[in-house]
Amino acid sequence: MFRKMGGQVSIEIQGEVHVVIVGGGFGGIAAGRQLQSKGIPFTLIDVRDAFHHNVAALRASVQSGFAQQTFIPYAETFGESFRQGRVVRLDPAAKTVMLEGGQEVHYTHLILCTGSDGPFPGKANTESSYRAAIQKYEDIVKEVQQADSVLVIGGGSTGVEMAAEVKTEYPEKKVVLIHSHVALADPELLPSVRKQAQEVLLEKRVELLLGNLPQWGILGAVLELLTSSGDVPKRLIINTIM
Repeated sequence: MFRKMGGQVSIEIQGEVHVVIVGGGFGGIAAGRQLQSKGIPFTLIDVRDAFHHNVAALRASVQSGFAQQTFIPYAETFGESFRQGRVVRLDPAAKTVMLEGGQEVHYTHLILCTGSDGPFPGKANTESSYRAAIQKYEDIVKEVQQADSVLVIGGGSTGVEMAAEVKTEYPEKKVVLIHSHVALADPELLPSVRKQAQEVLLEKRVELLLGNLPQWGILGAVLELLTSSGDVPKRLIINTIM
């Protein structure tokens, strides 16, 4: 039995228990570590082979070698309690989880921690191998380094951070952020925080095009702006819109 007590989960073992955790994000690994500390049998299932600390993902997009620090292989932490695979079906009656390929994992208790999704580079959910994901980040670092100008599409929290990371690491580059609303960052944030985010970008000399819908017609105008200095520069477009 699992009981919520404040910020902790009180676990009372009654009979044979095997917990299956679907998803190895922040919630999944927290559940796994707690079960591990209590000696309770469990299996953590994730399509990837490593936990990704995606809070630092955008820094890994501009700084070579940083991505290596943002991945922790599940097997190193959970050993045989980790199974890599994609869950395709749940059967609550039979208490089984079916993986792609037909394998079944039985459980007495099920924890679903499938997390959220989003575009690269904010997330790296499309790569099942963390080594491949690291290489993907190294590739975008090279693209940023080689670009004369960077266009960031989307002025939510991810877009704001992406523009700031590029301009902080490479202050000589031209960075343009285009957003469909006048205010930057997520609407759940306080107006003062959103205003401060805009001020920081302006201080870093990020060009802001606000209130323009990110459609191809407008993108064409933006690209014309990026190349208006004469010679056509190497330009990179980073989409942060889901």
